[in-house]
Amino acid sequence: MDALIEALTAFEGALCFVSHDVHFIRRLARRVIRVEPQRISEYPGDWDYYLWKRAREEAQTVVVPPTDEPEPGSGTDEARSGRGRRAERRRAAEARNALARRTGPLRREARALEDEIEALEAEKGALERRLADPASYETPDFDAGSQQRSYADLTQRLDERMERWVEVRAALEEAEKAAPE
Repeated sequence: MDALIEALTAFEGALCFVSHDVHFIRRLARRVIRVEPQRISEYPGDWDYYLWKRAREEAQTVVVPPTDEPEPGSGTDEARSGRGRRAERRRAAEARNALARRTGPLRREARALEDEIEALEAEKGALERRLADPASYETPDFDAGSQQRSYADLTQRLDERMERWVEVRAALEEAEKAAPE
């Protein structure tokens, strides 16, 4: 697999592939196309960008699961009493607050990274359009070398921010998994 990846990385032409091997995809993909029944979605970035965008899309369509709270008038005597229900609500609120204290900083960092990634992507896109436009090269103040260095710097910063976002999201998921129900 590594020999194939190495050979394909050295290939200078266009390449379209279908794979379920994440290692292979991570090393080669620069654009991901997701094919679903009745829908095709394009993600103009590498595999981590695809995962980030899918997580954002899924976060926007969160479904609230039904609660397992007992119906009024059912359960034990303590649960039926006002004191029992208040104690249970207090314990649930304390658990939610504890989870919020643990996950709040991670959520804020993830949101800040998402905003920064969006800004870097917009800046990178504008630079790509400028570099792809033949008219840019005809202007006397256009310095292609400087633009290429800026592009490389932007790409590196974007990769670093995306990598950090993946780390933060993983830590957030772990914290949420560890939370008592």
